[in-house]
Amino acid sequence: MDVLARGKKHIRGISDVLDINHMMIVRKIASLEGENVVDFVVEGRNKVYSLKDSSEARAYILMMESYKLIRFLAKHPFLRDVVSKLQKDNEASFACFFGGYTKERKDKNSDVEIYLESGGSSAKWVYSKEGKWDYSKLDSEFSVGVIGDSLSREIIENHVLIKGGDIFYERIFG
Repeated sequence: MDVLARGKKHIRGISDVLDINHMMIVRKIASLEGENVVDFVVEGRNKVYSLKDSSEARAYILMMESYKLIRFLAKHPFLRDVVSKLQKDNEASFACFFGGYTKERKDKNSDVEIYLESGGSSAKWVYSKEGKWDYSKLDSEFSVGVIGDSLSREIIENHVLIKGGDIFYERIFG
């Protein structure tokens, strides 16, 4: 799902990205076709697959995002309290981790970065190696198609959603 959420791919491309046997991908794609989640177009001799604009595809994307959060918290349990507080915060409409921790490229000097939308404004929170939170108010919320907006690009490509899956889905898939 994550591969197709990033764009159209043919079976071999999905197999290469995931490093999974080609036939396993064929079987899973056939299953997802039957569940009204993926669709394809024929380009030359290849079928190129993409996510359908369907309720089922939306549900699969939101399940995938929940699974990513569960895996992320298993690797970084010290962030459980932060996630719990943000999920319970009625003012917060959208929150996600991004940056080095979500890319699995963290080192001992890496900071935990959280993008947060709350009460009509957006902010970037950084949890430093010293155990302190630093806050930076942002001028605008992340959006798709903003040329040169590195924060939006970073969030779209490497994120772990904390809250606001519907908001994220609407911004990415329209």
